[in-house]
Amino acid sequence: MSRQQNEEDTNSVLFDARNEYYIGNFMGSINFVLPEQGTAGPELLSYMYLSYLAIDSGRIVASDIKEGNSTPLQALRLVHEAFEQPSRTEELLEKLTDKVAGEEDETNIWHLATAIVYCHDGQFENALKILHGSTNLESMALSVQCLLRLQRVDLAKQLVAKMQEISDDATLTQLAQAWVALAQGTEQMQDAFHIYQEFCEK
Repeated sequence: MSRQQNEEDTNSVLFDARNEYYIGNFMGSINFVLPEQGTAGPELLSYMYLSYLAIDSGRIVASDIKEGNSTPLQALRLVHEAFEQPSRTEELLEKLTDKVAGEEDETNIWHLATAIVYCHDGQFENALKILHGSTNLESMALSVQCLLRLQRVDLAKQLVAKMQEISDDATLTQLAQAWVALAQGTEQMQDAFHIYQEFCEK
């Protein structure tokens, strides 16, 4: 198998694992990644570990990602620790924000992990500061969720419009549209229904 074909296969698995995670099929995402676990890079593995966190199986994250792990996956171990030990949230956020400030984050895992912990602690404004200015759809979608929690539907709509400019058909863009439609109330409910119906049919 050629290197190009290997890359295409990896990208296909990444696409599938990512989308399964986005739509909440966490076991589906895990099952896409598991066969690749031995050779997968941090970005692909991150969807498996985020899925484990989502289904309350963080012990697997702690077991697999050791404290000395030098990859961005270390950020997800810190997320697990923040979920399990709320009293350490401030300390863990300090570690996360130091990493975000001090290193390039090519995979975006450190930024997302830091924002997730801020959100978990109800600090939506601080999560938005971490995500601000990003053109990464995951960061933008999480920002939309933060804005909706802060009752800023107007700003959430503006951000969704930017997401549409980047990739109108992307799963996250479609989901963000549905979230905003639901937040706007009765008149927009039908739009959200159609988006969710399409995902169900797929």
